[in-house]
Amino acid sequence: MSPWYYWADVAPQRKDSIYALRIPKIQPPPSVKYRGIFINDEAPALTGYIRNHFPNVEYGAGYNADFYATVFELMLRLRSNYLWPAMWGSMFNYDDPRNQPLADEYGIVMGTSHTEPLACATKEWGNFGQGAWDWRTNNESIKPFLRHCAERAKPYETLYTMGMRGYDDTALSPGTEIDLLEEIVAAQRKILSDVNDGKLVPQVWTLYEEVMDYYTQGMEVPDDIILMFADDNWGNIRRMPMANETGRSGSFGMYYHFDLVGDPRAHKWINTQQLERTWQQMHTAYERGIDALWVVNVGDLKPQEIPINYFLDLAYDIDLHGPDSVSKWLNQWAAREFGEQFADEAAAITHNFTFLTNRRVPEALDGMSLQKSTASIPEPSLGSSAQRPETYSILNYGEAERVLAEWHDLAEAAQSLYDRLSESTRPSFFQMILHPIKAIGAVHEIVIGAAQNRMYAEQGRNMANVKADHVMEMFDVDNQLMEEYNGQLDGKWNGIMDQTHLGYTYW
Repeated sequence: MSPWYYWADVAPQRKDSIYALRIPKIQPPPSVKYRGIFINDEAPALTGYIRNHFPNVEYGAGYNADFYATVFELMLRLRSNYLWPAMWGSMFNYDDPRNQPLADEYGIVMGTSHTEPLACATKEWGNFGQGAWDWRTNNESIKPFLRHCAERAKPYETLYTMGMRGYDDTALSPGTEIDLLEEIVAAQRKILSDVNDGKLVPQVWTLYEEVMDYYTQGMEVPDDIILMFADDNWGNIRRMPMANETGRSGSFGMYYHFDLVGDPRAHKWINTQQLERTWQQMHTAYERGIDALWVVNVGDLKPQEIPINYFLDLAYDIDLHGPDSVSKWLNQWAAREFGEQFADEAAAITHNFTFLTNRRVPEALDGMSLQKSTASIPEPSLGSSAQRPETYSILNYGEAERVLAEWHDLAEAAQSLYDRLSESTRPSFFQMILHPIKAIGAVHEIVIGAAQNRMYAEQGRNMANVKADHVMEMFDVDNQLMEEYNGQLDGKWNGIMDQTHLGYTYW
């Protein structure tokens, strides 16, 4: 059974016999103690999917225990044990009172995101809090709110988020933030101590965005708290532990991103991770002592199946994965998902896909620049294109044409393999390999074709009309691919591919 039998419709592979070797097996502890995912910015895709598929008469459609049961099982099959639940428009404990007990039943340690202290959901304050989310002016209201959340979580295994940011994942208001944060954490630790009868409970403080700057400037973190570093939201780790920081009883953690909503561009539509870079970044982090906690932002969960699987495999036993291990891992993964007879071919296609898409995420593709233009053409309302660099040149060395040819060739190879798979295997191959290749290829066709259309129009060439027709045709293809994904398996994934991915800079 693949861990993705439900979430990617991987068909079970039936065997005539099963063998066990008559040798001792000693399993050491996992490389990383807490290994988790963060479901984040979960609309419109995942939220639309859940509303369509997880209605519950008693608790309402939404992020209820029926949904989380599928997530918890997936996590256990991936040997993960820690979750930051969806938080953009939901509240884990209030959406369904069964959620927290179910997590405990599955053995999943619960936490909350870097901006949600002491097991409180952001939307809980928005719905039930009194006054501003401002420690300076309203801590007398915030303290009992935090205490309520800590008391609610007391019966269950919880890794508590410490610190504080502004409401809705923003920076605190200007002022002496370092002193203020140290005061806040001291108050939070007293709440936890009081609630848990003086017993020390696991805590983590995530140095995300401006909070990392405060730490660099001298903010002190209690030694027993897991000190969690972060990447730059694009998979490049900003900071590692220094030599004089080692030896902390709380050790270190890492908050990593496969998905982002934020500046300068959001990237959350589709899998664009190159596993070699994930290996390099996380292996370096582990070598520098970051081994207490790894959490990766997975957005809507789908369609990040491949990098999630790889990330959690690294966290479980990093010594299995050396510098040249990605190809071997991809081959083993493809054999499990699609059958050994197709493993080499599927792994090679997937490897080439991650290479091509890692050049530039599709949301960040730009068309041609008009810096050298003398024609009088109205500029688009979103700003002058002369201020936007072109991603691939439509003038020099046939670069744009070569890029399109690479996507065409890869799509043909993927389609050829898809056509040879069994009916039961095709859905998973379509979701994880064929659709991403075709969909990102279509976006390249749209962006590059639009740039060529504009250049030809500037030159007064009739070919501009041919390019315009082609762009509109590919725009339809983009929509058809979305509908095909949402509609497969009698609409099982309806809504999951609804994420905007053309012509936007934010969510």
